[in-house]
Amino acid sequence: MNSISYIDCIAQLGVGSSHPGGLHSSKEILLSEPIDNKMKILDLGCGTGVTSELLAKTFQCEMYAIDQHPIMLEKAQQRFQTVEEKINLFDASIEQLPFEDESFDYVISESVLSFVQLEQVLEECYRVLKNDGVLIVHEMTLLAPLEMKDIETLKNFYQVHQILLPDEWDLIFAEKKFSDVKRLDFHSWKSNKTPANEIILSESIDPRIYDVLEQHEKVMEQYSTKIGSGIFRCVKKV
Repeated sequence: MNSISYIDCIAQLGVGSSHPGGLHSSKEILLSEPIDNKMKILDLGCGTGVTSELLAKTFQCEMYAIDQHPIMLEKAQQRFQTVEEKINLFDASIEQLPFEDESFDYVISESVLSFVQLEQVLEECYRVLKNDGVLIVHEMTLLAPLEMKDIETLKNFYQVHQILLPDEWDLIFAEKKFSDVKRLDFHSWKSNKTPANEIILSESIDPRIYDVLEQHEKVMEQYSTKIGSGIFRCVKKV
């Protein structure tokens, strides 16, 4: 029997905000930003669209959301049809964004960059941001060095391309020309208190997801003090 990925599991369960801290964390960070209704914002790897809905409703901004997972897109589309504000949904790769240069005031990425070709996506983010545009990143982050075998265990289970230390995140942001890189928050999986997430179950649930969830809990327990999430704020300066 073929395996099912962690992302497929999250998609079938329809977890609204799978990143640590959930929607509560997103609100704390994003609602403190000077966003207004004249701005254009991109939600990178939008999932079921919870953050896009939050931003559109709160700021009445011009909202764009992009993902490539068919189940995530279906659930995001269902969500966006129920809100008054218009949210533009795109089925496309974030490694080749279908937008013109200097299109957005903000690009938001929550639990996305670890799963993709990081350097290529950061170059795309830089390209589509306006001058003085802001990139906000909320990603899986190592809080202490791990042995290579442990990193490979995590990479294989979550099917991520990289898991970086805070200094490594800072370095790659700088290499991709971002300025004013700030670390807004860090917390371990052990200390993280994620409020209950919204769940939008698929009509048909693959029973293998319960094995994935069980393994996820074991991994979190094993690495609870060594891995968590980091939130970064970067600015494009030309």
